[in-house]
Amino acid sequence: MSSRLAYPEVRTALAAARAVELTDVVTVRSGQLAARHSLRGADAVHVASLLAIGASSTLFAVWDQRLRAGAQAAGVPLAPMQQGGRGSRSPRTDHAQAVPVAPEVVHDVTRAPQRLP
Repeated sequence: MSSRLAYPEVRTALAAARAVELTDVVTVRSGQLAARHSLRGADAVHVASLLAIGASSTLFAVWDQRLRAGAQAAGVPLAPMQQGGRGSRSPRTDHAQAVPVAPEVVHDVTRAPQRLP
């Protein structure tokens, strides 16, 4: 795939991304998750952030086995891992990403949740 084809998709994804504020609630929950599920600090913050925004319609794409196990134990919906297949590469073991279930599902985590009509 050329960068010319990927660039619009990257711009669209970045435009939809929103930062999750590292509040006291997220910080405390991160510590609890790290202790309970043997997660590294930054990994625990990722999981706590997903839980804080109530991202039940978002799949967490993660290949790191420790992070995957901790996220699953905490109730975070996980994207299935695709193994093998023609032209596939082995996924990195230290990568995580939140993936919307459908392209139209976007979470604006800078605002309070709103009910849909």
